[in-house]
Amino acid sequence: AASDVPRIDFSDSTNGALLLEPQSTNLIPYSEDFSQWSTQGTIITTPSYGISPEGTNDSTRIFFSGASQQVYKNFTSSSGVTGSIYIKGNNGETIKFGVTGGGEQIFTLNGDWQRLTTYSGSSTRLTINTFSGTARDVQIWGAQVEEQSYDTSYIPTSGSTVTRLADVCNNSGSAQDFNSEEGVLYAEIAALGDTTDVRGITLSDGSSNNRVYIHFSSDTNIRGQIRVGASNEAVINSTQTLTNLNKIALKYKANDFALWINGVEVGTDTSGNIYSSNTLTELSFDDGGGGNDFYGKVKDLQVFTEAKSDEFLAALTTI
Repeated sequence: AASDVPRIDFSDSTNGALLLEPQSTNLIPYSEDFSQWSTQGTIITTPSYGISPEGTNDSTRIFFSGASQQVYKNFTSSSGVTGSIYIKGNNGETIKFGVTGGGEQIFTLNGDWQRLTTYSGSSTRLTINTFSGTARDVQIWGAQVEEQSYDTSYIPTSGSTVTRLADVCNNSGSAQDFNSEEGVLYAEIAALGDTTDVRGITLSDGSSNNRVYIHFSSDTNIRGQIRVGASNEAVINSTQTLTNLNKIALKYKANDFALWINGVEVGTDTSGNIYSSNTLTELSFDDGGGGNDFYGKVKDLQVFTEAKSDEFLAALTTI
C-alpha cells in the first residue's frame, strides 16, 4: 500500500506473519466487473449484490439457471498459470472452477467466502461453471490469473492487466548486533508455493562469501549453510513441507554446527572454521550477495549472539 509499510498475512494465525511476495501480474483485466465476462447459458449477473472480502458492497451474484453453463474470461498467457477467485455459496454445494487445460476442479462450498485456486500448464481461459457440481446461486469477487505455479495476494484490475512489484525488506543490523565467532540464526518461515526456486535469509558480510544461510534449496529441502571465506564449512539438508510454517535454527561455532527444525536436530557438523570478529555485519532476506530473495511468510526472526545448548534449541524450535 505504501513504502516502508509491511504487509501482514493472517491466514495461518491471528498473530500474523510478514508477507514477502515476488513481482506478479494479474492477467484478468476485469477482476471485479463481471459484466465484462462472457457467458454460456441462461445466467443472471447482479453486481453490487453483497459484502465482498474487501468489506464493501461490491460482490457479484451469479445465478445459473441449470447445468452446463459458465461465466468465463479469456486471457493471454505464454506459460503455466494459477487462477484464483473468491466465492461464496451454500454450505455443502459444489462448483467447478479453474483455468482450462487441466486446471478445472470441483470445489465444495462452506457458506463463507473462500479463495479457490487451481493451476494449469497451459491455458487461456478462467471459468466458473455448472458442467459439474450442484451450486446454482453464488457470489464472486476478486478474479486473478498469474504466470506462476502458486497464487499470491489479490491484485485488483479495472480494464487492463496490473503488475505488483516485488516486496523488498532490507537494511537490518550492523556488526555490533551480531557475534561472528558464534551464535544462532533462527527463523519461523513458510514458502508461498512448492517451487525449485532458492529462497534464503542470511547473516553475512554483505556478500555470499561469508554467510550463515538458511534457505529453501528446492521444493522439499531446507538447507543450513556456513560459508567462511568462500569455503563451505558446513552444509546440512533436511526434507520438509516448505509451505508449512517451519521453526528453523542454525547454530554456528568453530567445530560445532547444527541445524534444528521443529524441535529436532536434523544434522550436525563437528569440523569447520568460523569467522573472525566483526565479519558479519548485516541480516538480509536473500543469499547475502543480493540474489535469491526470500519470498514467503516470516512469523519470527531472531539472531542470538552465542551458540545455544541443545535443550534451548529444542525448546526454541518445537512447534
